[in-house]
Amino acid sequence: MDDLLENIEEYLSNIVEHDRLSGGEGESKAIDYIASELDKDNIKNTILYYDALISDPIESVLYYTNTEGKYKIESKTRSFSKSTNLEEVRGELIYLHEDKLIKSASEFNLKKDLLQLDLVGKIVISESLNPVSILEIEKRGAIGFINYWKGDEDLIHEGIYNLIWGMPNVNQLDYYIDIPIVCVNKRDGHRLIKEINNNIVVYMSTLLEKRIKKIPVLIAEINENSDRFLLLGNHIDSWYYGATDNGTGNALALAIAKKINSEKDRYSIGLKIAWWSGHSNGRYAGSSLYAVGKYKELNDSCLAYMNIDMPGLKGAYNYKRLSSGPDLIHIEKEAVKKLTGQDGKYFGKIRGWDQSFQNIGISPLMIWASTLEDGHEYSTAGTFMTWWWHTEKDILEYFDRDVLNMDAKIYYEVINNFLSKGLDSFNISNLIDKIIEIFENIKYMYSDLIDLDLIIDDLEKIRKTNICNADVKSENKLKIIRYLNRIYYSAKSSHLQDYSVDEGEIPGLVELLKIYDNIDDRFNKEILKNQIMIEKNRIIEILSILKILSNC
Repeated sequence: MDDLLENIEEYLSNIVEHDRLSGGEGESKAIDYIASELDKDNIKNTILYYDALISDPIESVLYYTNTEGKYKIESKTRSFSKSTNLEEVRGELIYLHEDKLIKSASEFNLKKDLLQLDLVGKIVISESLNPVSILEIEKRGAIGFINYWKGDEDLIHEGIYNLIWGMPNVNQLDYYIDIPIVCVNKRDGHRLIKEINNNIVVYMSTLLEKRIKKIPVLIAEINENSDRFLLLGNHIDSWYYGATDNGTGNALALAIAKKINSEKDRYSIGLKIAWWSGHSNGRYAGSSLYAVGKYKELNDSCLAYMNIDMPGLKGAYNYKRLSSGPDLIHIEKEAVKKLTGQDGKYFGKIRGWDQSFQNIGISPLMIWASTLEDGHEYSTAGTFMTWWWHTEKDILEYFDRDVLNMDAKIYYEVINNFLSKGLDSFNISNLIDKIIEIFENIKYMYSDLIDLDLIIDDLEKIRKTNICNADVKSENKLKIIRYLNRIYYSAKSSHLQDYSVDEGEIPGLVELLKIYDNIDDRFNKEILKNQIMIEKNRIIEILSILKILSNC
């Protein structure tokens, strides 16, 4: 194991020398460095270039006036918000709590033409991080939005407000936000809210560059002639120098590539390692464009997707948030227990984190490893993100050598296990059980609205067949996993991407049912009832294919 860990810090130091904005010179230098290290070990590697829609925040100005004077507030603008080209927008400030705003894209689509124009000329301040909520206030006439961060630190985090995952389709262009957005820290956010009663006028201006930009994706291949492979991804682009987000991940991926390459004769399964660009200010542009460009290869041959993001955080000694899918979680659980002694639990379906392969039906095998404990002194805004995340302070001082070494051991243990067993790694029954559990909950809550008995019966038949039938062809096993995942993870078809907001497990159905509870008028309820039946039929169609594949 020492040869895996030996040069990680050297790799990290060389990578974080560069400010790695998507499609920028620093990112290109970092990729060239990694490629040169791969070349030293004769690891096949290729740099792919994609034309991606990128939004780079550049500058923002925010201040307010009252009867006593003018007061400037430090701020940063947000990717994919509107650029005013530094022309001022002014208006009365109003506070709206995030719980009062729409969070679901489907609910917004249902209600958008019925929204009142009650925010005309207003600038809204809220803690909301949901792009759907911003689309709502824009539709209600607001001319600007101020997000205040809920963490206690003075630093202002970079970020993005964008509902669209990767490149848009032609029918998604209206989902881009068309009002300026700035973010302030918690102290200044509370200050602004208190000043609302003093008849303040708020002035804001922003500057962003939104354009089609060529971005690089570096792909390394080990045992590239294998029929099947594991895809390991990590994003190379970062805000500023990004030591822990994601320089540590970039270095760890390089170390793993070298280690697995030195042992490649042990494995019949291939390994592809991807350093993605466009993660932050392209909303997963690199990984999603790769999914589009390599669709057939991924659908036919990729067994699972593993992600490395923010390993080695200072203080991150918690390995109990297991991020693999239900069919692969046992591998991660065993590795974590073996190496740390901790008993991990399934975190649940995870959106974000370059999960650009869920619609295809590719199972996630670890999305992260170490995280901060709940309420840790380094955490921010009630999350396990750090207070230095997405800021200028994400420097080498905040990576922990011991944590990174443990992360490396866990990733290697899981990869070695998976590459050794291939398709035999999967617990298909566990995935089916999870899907049945969700349908049973829906049946309990919505029995008067939707009949799921036949769906549940079919899933149970498929589960029993797979447990008993060892003769199911391997290619059919992979297809079975694909179709089950398309029920569990996605609402849209396999060649598209779901929205960037998390809509939970079995999102195509569950999200509609949640909305149904929040709709009062009969017109929209009937539309929803029809849509719910359409989604049920989509699932029935998938199950009919699954029954054939499993000889049910």
